[in-house]
Amino acid sequence: MLASAGIGCTPLASILRSLVETGSEREVLVLHAESTIERWALREQIRADVAILEISELELWLEVPSTRDPAHAGFMSLQNVTIPADASVYLCGPLSFMRMMRAQALEAGVPARSIHYEAFGPDLWLASA
Repeated sequence: MLASAGIGCTPLASILRSLVETGSEREVLVLHAESTIERWALREQIRADVAILEISELELWLEVPSTRDPAHAGFMSLQNVTIPADASVYLCGPLSFMRMMRAQALEAGVPARSIHYEAFGPDLWLASA
């Protein structure tokens, strides 16, 4: 499972592209949260890669829903997402997003050792110095 918010889709798009290029047959669930459809970077690449993979699915959440793109309204939630029992979860986005998604994944039964994340943004240590 690849879950991202905002520009956090960049590293996860790279993972997804690698799966396509290696001909992966893994089940892949791609989740992305964005403010508007227009702000979603790499959306065409991600959609194309999901379409190429045989066992893959894309779910999108938009704060401002679009009439032309099917999406959940509001912020991402794993409440109605079926996470495979043996899933590896990769998170990338703002820290608040990753904390929330990690907590929801743990609540859904994903072991902590199967949840990975990439802090993608300003260095909080430097910003607080």
